[in-house]
Amino acid sequence: MNTNLTRRSFIQTAGVASAALAALPCALAQTDKKITVALVGGEDAFQEECLCKPRASGAQAIKWQYLDASKTTYPLLRKHLEGNETFDLPGWFAKLAADLRGCTKSALGYDVARTGHLSAIPLMGLTDNKWRLLGLVTMHGRKFPLQRDMVAEMLRAVPNMVAAGDATGLGMQVCEELQDLFGEFRFAAVNFGASKRDIGTKMIKVFEDGRFQLTDAREDEDIQFDLAGIQTDAGTGGLLRFVETKNPINDLSHCDIAWAIGLGLFAGENESGGIGALAA
Repeated sequence: MNTNLTRRSFIQTAGVASAALAALPCALAQTDKKITVALVGGEDAFQEECLCKPRASGAQAIKWQYLDASKTTYPLLRKHLEGNETFDLPGWFAKLAADLRGCTKSALGYDVARTGHLSAIPLMGLTDNKWRLLGLVTMHGRKFPLQRDMVAEMLRAVPNMVAAGDATGLGMQVCEELQDLFGEFRFAAVNFGASKRDIGTKMIKVFEDGRFQLTDAREDEDIQFDLAGIQTDAGTGGLLRFVETKNPINDLSHCDIAWAIGLGLFAGENESGGIGALAA
């Protein structure tokens, strides 16, 4: 097997290749499997993408080994807002905006909530083909216009940043307003229900490929637990679906931070060069 195959070309031929692999002698099959596992980004990705074996129902979607491997030492800029409290966003965001402008790519995710769960806005930068969570704003019980204006100010401060928001349910109006304001090639109002499987699968692959970095600071461990809370489940017809569990160390989050990260990656990892096709 040619080890210089790109991941894209390998996956496109995986269905045929997996059948051929099964017919090979055991020793050769094991040798080829090691190569293919490396190409697709890990054993889990190999089983799902190449051998068409879905993940077990009820399993953790992003396994601890990948979450632990993503942790590294760096400062995460973080802010939590309760209700409609005032906030000096320009002062808080100035240095972070400069850092994001200096990245190869930057992306923002927006998981929308008004009461109960969290609204979450993770800010991520791509350098050397690895994403790093550089900033995170969470909000609880905050009015939608205040949330919308915050996202808009962030996008204006970082002109190369793309974003995606959950435009289902309560988030429909605010995300559609942001999409109208910036155009669908900078902010995609995403039908989360219809795109959830794609968002989750893309996020899993990024972590399994070792292309996402989380801070290892103890006070930010709730982010890791939020990502660990997404579970897989076999839906109708055996199709893979994702379900959320409660964050054990952040009572307000029900994988809200995790899905906001997924939305950001959904926009940032879009290979077409524009995110308009993602919009609802």
